Amino acid sequence: MLNIVINEPDVLFRQGLTYLLADFFAQKDRPEIRIDVHSSPAGILLADMLVLSLAPGECFT
Repeated sequence: MLNIVINEPDVLFRQGLTYLLADFFAQKDRPEIRIDVHSSPAGILLADMLVLSLAPGECFT
């Protein structure tokens, strides 16, 4: 199972990214994909892939 955590406040972008990743990994013969959009510390520890969003300049604060 592939665990993916998406931390993105924009609902439309997050939904599109969810469809894109699910379709991409389905073509790569991954049997099961779990996408979590509500990141918790426990979920992050178990994640194989993290998708985070940063606002412009946020990486400098």
